[in-house]
Amino acid sequence: MKEFNLKDYNRLCAKFLGWDVPENDNSFYVEKFSRVFKDDNSIELEYHWFKVEDLLFNEDWNWIMEVVENIEINGGAACIGDNNTVMLIFYISPENSYNKTRQLIGESKKEALVQVIWEFLNWYNENNTPNWQL
Repeated sequence: MKEFNLKDYNRLCAKFLGWDVPENDNSFYVEKFSRVFKDDNSIELEYHWFKVEDLLFNEDWNWIMEVVENIEINGGAACIGDNNTVMLIFYISPENSYNKTRQLIGESKKEALVQVIWEFLNWYNENNTPNWQL
């Protein structure tokens, strides 16, 4: 398994969410879905400019859960159990599925979930779409 790298992890999360991530640039323009309610009752999307190192997929539960929700929308499931485990399952076909359970030994649930997401995204990158490479 590839050693955890925060910059690569953030890139993989952003790509998995469908954000435009240039390969050779440390900054990229993403459409972060933030609603701004105007006085005339209209809704406007705000666009944000991020550097890879400013992404919060490893520390902010809201960002982490965006990735988890996208995993679930695309056929996966994530579970944080009471018995100090984090489990992530993803199914593409009978021949191509992912099932990882991680015991929380000396880790917070957030750290364990981030690690499982990292391992999953590397697996997904290698097994799902040839054009979806880090």
